[in-house]
Amino acid sequence: MNKVSLKARIRDYEGCELKAYDDSLGYRTIGIGYLLDCPEAVDAIERLGLDFKAVYRGDALLTEEHCDVLLDQKLDEAIQTAQELVPNFDDHPHDVQDVLVDMAYNLGRPKLARFVKMLAAFKAMDYCTAQREMSESLWARQVGRRALDNIAAVRLHCPS
Repeated sequence: MNKVSLKARIRDYEGCELKAYDDSLGYRTIGIGYLLDCPEAVDAIERLGLDFKAVYRGDALLTEEHCDVLLDQKLDEAIQTAQELVPNFDDHPHDVQDVLVDMAYNLGRPKLARFVKMLAAFKAMDYCTAQREMSESLWARQVGRRALDNIAAVRLHCPS
């Protein structure tokens, strides 16, 4: 897994918003897909030297550097989540690892853990089933190009 290219990929999908906004599902978000309603958000924002309430209201802005710090934190959490939910994570091709981490970043642990059949397929290294489970999910319909790219990366490892 190449963290530099993975960060660029996530930034491309998420964008970088310096002012808090409500995402397409109504979640208060800032930076590179950073949810402000998660339990650790107050501490993470205040460690940046910012007032959480002002950031949440949109009265205080992040800088690009702030966005990168939050991205690094959330990416490390996503890697850990992917490794925990797919115990043989390191045995998968790097592009499949990237897909798992991207999904963990996008969905978070609780929502990704609900992909029971997909995760079981990854554990079995059954990429055809994994990509089919991804394709048939609500997530795929919600995130568009991101899902298509991830599904295509996994499909490359299906036998012809």
